[in-house]
Amino acid sequence: PGMLLDLGCGTGRLCVHFAARGYECVGVDLSDEMLAKAREAAGGFAIEFLRANLVELTELPAASFDYAACLF
Repeated sequence: PGMLLDLGCGTGRLCVHFAARGYECVGVDLSDEMLAKAREAAGGFAIEFLRANLVELTELPAASFDYAACLF
């Protein structure tokens, strides 16, 4: 486990999968609708979801993640 950044997280499926396995997850998406679905899907997991453009991640500190995924 470690810190996972999911770029274009959509409904949060990947974040939920990895959070269940002990990873700390941050999901990034530009769609408020998808982020709302992702927050709902997260259930009891402490997953952070951020509304941002995945090519302009100025809100996130450099080198702050162990893994990054972009499945869209």
